[in-house]
Amino acid sequence: MRTIYAKYNRERLPRYQLGTYILEDINGKYVRKKALTLEAKTHLETIYLNYKKLTVEFPEFPIVPTYNFDEYLQFDFVNGPSLEEMLYNGLFNKDYTTFKGLLIEYMGFLTKSSLEDLSEIDETRFSEIFQCSLSVQGLKYTRLSNIDLTFDNLIISQNRFVMIDLEWVFDFPIPINFLLYRSLHFFYSKHYDDKVISLSEVLADMGISEEQVELFDRMEKGFQSYVMGTDYSYAYAKQYLKPTHTLNDLNQRLIASEINKSQNEKEHIKLQVEIERLERINKEFNIGFIKKLDQQSHLKSRISELELHSFNLELELNSLLKMKTEYEEAREYYEQAASHSRDYIDKTNHLLPKRSVKKLFDWGLGYKQHLLLLQQENQALRLQIDSCKKEQQIKSLSHESNMVQLKDHIEHMENKHSELLLKSNHFEVEFEKLSRSNHQHYILSEEFRTLYEKEKLETQHYKILFEELQQKYHLAVDELKKYK
Repeated sequence: MRTIYAKYNRERLPRYQLGTYILEDINGKYVRKKALTLEAKTHLETIYLNYKKLTVEFPEFPIVPTYNFDEYLQFDFVNGPSLEEMLYNGLFNKDYTTFKGLLIEYMGFLTKSSLEDLSEIDETRFSEIFQCSLSVQGLKYTRLSNIDLTFDNLIISQNRFVMIDLEWVFDFPIPINFLLYRSLHFFYSKHYDDKVISLSEVLADMGISEEQVELFDRMEKGFQSYVMGTDYSYAYAKQYLKPTHTLNDLNQRLIASEINKSQNEKEHIKLQVEIERLERINKEFNIGFIKKLDQQSHLKSRISELELHSFNLELELNSLLKMKTEYEEAREYYEQAASHSRDYIDKTNHLLPKRSVKKLFDWGLGYKQHLLLLQQENQALRLQIDSCKKEQQIKSLSHESNMVQLKDHIEHMENKHSELLLKSNHFEVEFEKLSRSNHQHYILSEEFRTLYEKEKLETQHYKILFEELQQKYHLAVDELKKYK
């Protein structure tokens, strides 16, 4: 376990003196608060009670998870930029539209818990904490007030504000505009830049009147007295002490100062080199990140093309299935036609001999019975026989013609059947090819999709790495400012 950051509030009254630490071990980062005096343990317990009250009263508000141990409180470390950083970027870039938009979003966050009924305000507790009375009417108030909800105590994580400091929470209503005034006051005390817009202009633009500013000034001074004492003895006593030193001590301090100055210059050079290195890494990362985005865009385009191709293959497959159905119907029709043809041939072959035999039988019987008459009418009978022969020949020729036509029809149907069979085989082969091609494209689509997910994860990894490098860069810049 190692300590990354430590802060001690010894300028406060003893009952409010706490130490804040950011620690890191193999499980990650977390934050702890410890009491610096025996009296401050009660204040530490109050912070945990504040956490309980806020989570019950405002379950929809994201609040940093807080755990109570015997000697300290522990908080999860929330990754993400603070609202103060985002506001500073807007101010630094002279982008007042973004700056004001963030302030409006902050006010929207506060007004979720607003009320306007002044009868609920505990004037006694209000006067005890802020050492003044409310003199402005028409203000909105919070039901449960965290007055230390400054911009640096709101971390933006997953597009939501997360509260990370629960030290000063009061169970009586406090004007919402006082929270905005207090946050802007602290922000401008650290990042003042009147080239964009002054504090007074921002307050006026956000609807805070001069009368409200006077009230809020009195409230802030009263609260500082409540925390640090009326005489600010803990805040300024050490500052005004005049220690005495011997000449030898002064000489030693002078030598040490020169050594420290030399070391500071070396450290300054190292920091400059490190900043340049980080800037190079950041630039390389940006280039790599842009390339990754281009690759990701190309993969998305390729996937869209494959999906379109797969859709076209499905259309072709449906068309082939339809053609296959039509072929089966044609084949069924052909089989029915062939069956009718065979029935017709069978009936024809059966009827022709029967008719011939019946006629011959009739003629023979007539010949015996009318032999004498036939002899007498020999000439007429011969004419009749010739006529019958001609009729028989005509019928035979007609039957032969019908047989030839039927045979030609059968051959035509067989040829058509062969063609349909060839087409069916061809369609089946094409269907198999398309099925294999569709399967290959599906596998390729899945590979591209897997590659896209992998690239997406790598992009997220690079994004996290970029945020870490950015944080290191800001820390290095801050250290450089300190040495300067």
